[in-house]
Amino acid sequence: MDFQPEKHNPFASRPGQIERRIEHTRSQLVRDIDELKAVVRENLNWRLQIDRHPRAAAGIALAAGLLLGLLMLPFRSRPRPIYV
Repeated sequence: MDFQPEKHNPFASRPGQIERRIEHTRSQLVRDIDELKAVVRENLNWRLQIDRHPRAAAGIALAAGLLLGLLMLPFRSRPRPIYV
């Protein structure tokens, strides 16, 4: 009985095909990573986001201003008595 690697491993007779498939997958992965980098770079560009969403940017700026204003108020541990 002769040992035939093709029956046990279907890829044994096609190393060239495997290498081409690996190279194709590698190049596709590089393109996908480059595309992902571009999308992330675009989404982190705050000027572009303000241009795209001006109302949201104005709302965030307003909320940040109010929060900073409240933080700058003097801190009181006891409420002041109210005189009538």
